[in-house]
Amino acid sequence: MSGKAEVLALLKLVNQATNDALAAYEASGEDVPSLTSLDTKSLSSMSDNLALKKAVRLLEGASDQLCATLAPPANTVINRVVPYDWACMRVAIHVRVADVLSEHPDGLHVDELGPKVNIEKGKLARILRLLATRHCFREVRPNVFVNNRLSLVLRSDNPLSDLADVHLHEVYKAALVLHENLSDPVRGPSYKATESAMMQSVQGDGKITFFDYLKANPGRRETFARAMFGMGSVMGTLAALEGTSGSLFPWADYKTICDVASGVGPFSTALVRQVPGVKVILCDLPEVIGQAKDLWSKDHHDIIEAQRVEFVPFNFFEGSPPTGLDIYYLRNIIHNWPDAEAETILRNVQKAMRPGSRLLVHDYVVQYASRIEGDISDLQEMAPEPLLPNFGAGSLRMYGQDLTMLLTYNAKERTVRDLADLSNRAGLRVVKVWDIAETDIVELQLMTGD
Repeated sequence: MSGKAEVLALLKLVNQATNDALAAYEASGEDVPSLTSLDTKSLSSMSDNLALKKAVRLLEGASDQLCATLAPPANTVINRVVPYDWACMRVAIHVRVADVLSEHPDGLHVDELGPKVNIEKGKLARILRLLATRHCFREVRPNVFVNNRLSLVLRSDNPLSDLADVHLHEVYKAALVLHENLSDPVRGPSYKATESAMMQSVQGDGKITFFDYLKANPGRRETFARAMFGMGSVMGTLAALEGTSGSLFPWADYKTICDVASGVGPFSTALVRQVPGVKVILCDLPEVIGQAKDLWSKDHHDIIEAQRVEFVPFNFFEGSPPTGLDIYYLRNIIHNWPDAEAETILRNVQKAMRPGSRLLVHDYVVQYASRIEGDISDLQEMAPEPLLPNFGAGSLRMYGQDLTMLLTYNAKERTVRDLADLSNRAGLRVVKVWDIAETDIVELQLMTGD
């Protein structure tokens, strides 16, 4: 395909994706929000909408490839090297600029804003102007800034702010030593969680894991816990419960669903509410299950009264969840662990399964950047040409998450082939991959199952 033909094809995809996004808003009865909107209720209203997520994935990929095709390479490469958005975001989050501006909907001059956040006014203006150029905050008059739709999620009461903070504080420090970590003769070849780049950056002696670090730093542990609620919004986790005409997993066909390493059960709450007749079993460490019981007793007492939820303490490294259930659901679990530990988790769940049971692994599932045929990776949805088969920039968060797993745990997001090989060693096989745009659900069954 010639360069001009590729550009025209990409323009067609941009137009298609834009129309699909508009249609998703219309079908949901939602107005397309303006970037200037200060409506906090709309911030998450479409975060789990599958049609919108697929449209935006295509739009992000096609738009980025279009710019990369037409721009001189120097422009694109330098744009990749000097995106200081992250440093400016860190400042804005830590001094709570969005919180202060929430009290000034008509805007606040940096002469007044600077003293309120304890940042010199001239430097603050430059930081906020860069962010406003990236559509986060608005400069409504010279040196006068207001919140907008993007900056609202940086407020301290939004868990996305905590998620950003974890990346900007811990993960970026690890990224700064990635080269040194990879070049180290001991740490470089290692997949031990104690020898990850993050552990090198915060502690250095190879004796603790990230989870140990959180236990030793209660403030950061609380931030991380809130961040995981924000992660659910980014991933659009509840898109797993959306869909028609069999386009998503048929939850209603099953009666008992075990949420393995469930936390307090945010996914199971939505599942029980949306799928009549299903019973969920939350399984996690005893202290987490205690928190879940308290939360459900307070906010979901009707579900407890109807006996549609059960709480079971267990450790997935030391034993198996309740046996003989229909579905075992693992969300954002095995990506935290290198292969040896991940295999142990899968094997322990496998021991609880019966013929007909399904294990659902809900994670980012990495795609190759090249097209291949005749491989199990064909189970994943691929982007139309001339896009990269993995949707290019439309999947950047997935590859960012993969590097976050490497930096933090020496673990990874896996390809379908990775998951198939790992599952086979645990006595399971891949049946199907359910595409949820941002993430995938990989369906597994027993090697000898139906």
